[in-house]
Amino acid sequence: MDYIAKIPYVDKKKTKNTSLLINGPSIKGDFKHSFHNIRIKMEQDHRVKKHSVYMITSTVSNEGKTMVSINTALKLAKKGYKVCLVDLDVRNPSVEKTMGYANIHSTVVDYINDKDVKLDKCIVHKDDMDIIFGSDVSVDGSTELSKSRLGDLIENLREIYDFVIVDTSPLYMMEDALLVAKHVDSALVVVKQDYATTTDILDSVDELHETLPEIVGVVINSYKKPFYSQESAGGYGYGYGYGYGYGYGRSK
Repeated sequence: MDYIAKIPYVDKKKTKNTSLLINGPSIKGDFKHSFHNIRIKMEQDHRVKKHSVYMITSTVSNEGKTMVSINTALKLAKKGYKVCLVDLDVRNPSVEKTMGYANIHSTVVDYINDKDVKLDKCIVHKDDMDIIFGSDVSVDGSTELSKSRLGDLIENLREIYDFVIVDTSPLYMMEDALLVAKHVDSALVVVKQDYATTTDILDSVDELHETLPEIVGVVINSYKKPFYSQESAGGYGYGYGYGYGYGYGRSK
């Protein structure tokens, strides 16, 4: 995959903006510039390949995919594009938690499950873009994302917006992201430095590529210079709690 950008590590203890959103306080220029690079790459892909619907995922949980999804949507919206951000990580919806918004009438899960729920009732306008939030209750992803209304949702959004940014679940734990991948044009994969194993990353991307041949590239998150070894980073301590309900988590 192409390497798109590296997002520098930020110590959340030293910033008031713990959600690390580029429209918040205490965010430095190099952090914001990394999303400028992501925006440029997506504009090029949009112009050349006519893509408009992008999913943003990661290998495992806690790699920063939701933060990247929100900031990417914000950056595109600030450029003047018509943008919709959709939270399709239905097992652990985090966009609302990160953005701190509570006035939600209908969620993406409501739309998928009820043909009487209209799209405009799900859309919230905030920070120059539109957002469709996830449910505040974790649901079974494979069941919800297999329903035909998901495809209807994506196609309707494709007709309305220049860019649709879809925050999806991690790739490694279940098929949720692959179900979403059937409906999108391309993807960005977020890789947190010194976190998931190389094998798990490559296996996950290979599986995604079988469903979605078009992948824009990889974004390195929490970049520190120089790269630290996996041992110095404390090993691979992801146990896959994450609200997904899977009990087979691995620790290496």
